[in-house]
Amino acid sequence: MRGSAEFWRYLLDLRYRPGDDDVTEGELRFDRTDTPEEPLRAYADPAGHVFCIFVA
Repeated sequence: MRGSAEFWRYLLDLRYRPGDDDVTEGELRFDRTDTPEEPLRAYADPAGHVFCIFVA
């Protein structure tokens, strides 16, 4: 559970307070931001769950 929480914190650009833990990153799996009809990126969290972010 901690890995997923860290991933979302990093993705949403949330910051730790001084003295809190450090960051864990996810992995970009697919980048389709150059497609005008439906630009998106697909990421995988540390547990391997893939999800899409639509880019405006």
